[in-house]
Amino acid sequence: MSVAAQEVLELTVNEFATLCLCLELPQPIGLGQLPFAGLSAHQLTQMSRTCLESMAAKGYVEDLLGAKFRVREFPAQIIAVAAQASAVLRVLTTEAARPSGLAFVYVFERQAVVHEIRIDGTHCLVPKPVDVALDEVAQGLGGLPDEHPISAESVVLARAELSSAPSVDGSHESPLRQLMRRDLARMIGSVRVDLAWPLRESIIAPYLVMIASDERTMWLLTGIGDLPEDMVTCRPASVGHVQRAFRAMLAGSDFS
Repeated sequence: MSVAAQEVLELTVNEFATLCLCLELPQPIGLGQLPFAGLSAHQLTQMSRTCLESMAAKGYVEDLLGAKFRVREFPAQIIAVAAQASAVLRVLTTEAARPSGLAFVYVFERQAVVHEIRIDGTHCLVPKPVDVALDEVAQGLGGLPDEHPISAESVVLARAELSSAPSVDGSHESPLRQLMRRDLARMIGSVRVDLAWPLRESIIAPYLVMIASDERTMWLLTGIGDLPEDMVTCRPASVGHVQRAFRAMLAGSDFS
């Protein structure tokens, strides 16, 4: 499946749901709860007709008259990638302990669709080749430039240790570990990226977290699982680290 890159599909949540119904495709993860749940058949028909008319005005569907519409090829292909994705990355951004952004990356073979939910509720979907989508999302998250003289070392901790207090004098911790735990205590923003495999069952998927401290240093935390004893690898985050971590998540490999 191949769709034209750099074109943008902008939809309300009801329009998004209507396209899924018209194309007889499952609801993508990023749509959330189906907005038409609980509607009567008459209400569903009226809502769908209203959405189809608004999408006809945008050029996403063709009005064939006689209460008939045809979804155009471009939006149909985008929705198909999102609905049939074999892997989905969810990117949740937080600032000052409050959610500040939400996006999804749907991956189907070599094609991806980046799905951003804007503040006004608009669902914005953009098709891109998988590698381009991963690199652009990683660059958008920030991080230190690859040429920055940061340590290549990493610190491995159990999840429970991330929130525990360090030793009083820090004598039992390496300098890198002290720095990471200091920055964690001064966190002003974070990004959590979770991977889902919609077509698989009973699989614990990997995740990554980026944190920014009040000194604008960035850390990349990667691991699998959410239990207190699960291990997390922490390293200073460069853009390159994040890009490689995205690819490793999809490949099912480690994060080296």
